[in-house]
Amino acid sequence: MATNNNMEDEKTCPAEMLVKMLSGKWKLQILRLAFLEPVRFNSLLRELED
Repeated sequence: MATNNNMEDEKTCPAEMLVKMLSGKWKLQILRLAFLEPVRFNSLLRELED
């Protein structure tokens, strides 16, 4: 069974894996805020919308 999982992972497109990793409600907003400098958690909470 382990070999099937490895074969499926190799067939997955790297761009598809990246989109899955970055998808989510807050991930892109957090990356945008923390891109230039480190940001404290409470500062992130104040900056995030909703």
